[in-house]
Amino acid sequence: MPFIGLDCAIQTGPTTAAFDRVSGGEIGFDQSIEHLTGVAGADGVVYSMIEPKGSVDTFLQSTSLLTHVTRAAVNGLPTVITTIDGGVLGENMIQHGSGYINSCKLSCEVGGVVKASYEWVALDYTASAVTTAAAQLANNLLLAWHGASVLLDGATYSCQSWESTIENGLKLHTSLDAKTVSDTQRLPESVTPGNQKVSLTAEFKAAPSIDFTADNPVSVTFAFTAVNTESSAKTFAHTVGALHPVSMPQKIAAGEDEVTWSIELEADYNDLTAWTYTLS
Repeated sequence: MPFIGLDCAIQTGPTTAAFDRVSGGEIGFDQSIEHLTGVAGADGVVYSMIEPKGSVDTFLQSTSLLTHVTRAAVNGLPTVITTIDGGVLGENMIQHGSGYINSCKLSCEVGGVVKASYEWVALDYTASAVTTAAAQLANNLLLAWHGASVLLDGATYSCQSWESTIENGLKLHTSLDAKTVSDTQRLPESVTPGNQKVSLTAEFKAAPSIDFTADNPVSVTFAFTAVNTESSAKTFAHTVGALHPVSMPQKIAAGEDEVTWSIELEADYNDLTAWTYTLS
């Protein structure tokens, strides 16, 4: 019986590749029941469609999973992930088949490293035969804060933290068509995309020169870079562009507490160029 996370693993297939360094997450499904209550208090239930889904928080080391986040067309889906296996090794491993990333959040703060958090939905849910964890990526692939820089429209404002989020609005569907395979009849049959939504929040020690109250505020671009420490260091570059200013509250600090400005911005829906990255 496992008691600690040393017994756990999560990885992708069919080559059982490891995620970037994982710090937490979950894998499972959602379902609900409807009570069908009749006279005299008699009750029966009917179960909803099963919605396989999961999430994972990682320290970004590669773009292997990021390549499954964005989509090539507004009405298209992200690149499918054949299988995702996760759970307790040798005891209770779950496999999701035909998985699609529904959202991804990238972030970094002073004193930390670049993090990537993912949420996905899937069409299949079965027990997994995986018993051995895939090898983890090397420590020197981490992207530390001290090798980073942030530019907002090409200028620096002493950034303290930021996070960018992309959402695909994926929806799972089923139908009343005949289903003959036992214990799979409530699994979804298809997935469709919704609007792609991109947003950014960041905290600065200097007030960014953005006019939030203009009749038509000018859109801005956020650019982040960071390097890892391998022998031939690679640079991760992340750009969130065509961002519309939403708000910038100023913190009212007491005594020696620091004053900061937090900004919130959003891109046009379905702008497929608004959220980009490279690692080279």
